[in-house]
Amino acid sequence: MGNPLTVQSGRCAAAAPRPQANTEIWLEIPPTADDSPADAEAAALREEVDQLRQALASRGAVIDQAVGIVMALGRLPADEAWHVLREVTQRTNSKLHLVAQLLTAWAESGELHVSIRIALEEAVRGREAREGRPGPLRAG
Repeated sequence: MGNPLTVQSGRCAAAAPRPQANTEIWLEIPPTADDSPADAEAAALREEVDQLRQALASRGAVIDQAVGIVMALGRLPADEAWHVLREVTQRTNSKLHLVAQLLTAWAESGELHVSIRIALEEAVRGREAREGRPGPLRAG
């Protein structure tokens, strides 16, 4: 919330803790050039945190979609699909969000980079072999 201010003769002055008079006003005061460098840095950090939260939320959605694609492709439960996705990132030495983006783009375009496709097939087949069941995987 803003800073408590009292109105005295048309001027605003920083108030002591909760004055008894009915003249208290709460204002949200934007940063000015007079603010300390620490205030400006804190504001910049708050903005950066907000941006990072938004980025994580959007990446999380893409990753969840990629897990769903792997679940459907390999007929795997969610936890196994997650492990397959992680294995693909390790086999291709790629970031998780990049692999997730490529998989979701593949679902739309039908095109998947050959290294991702091969790693995906191998990871799903490895899971199937460990479980002793035949798999339906046909990534193309």
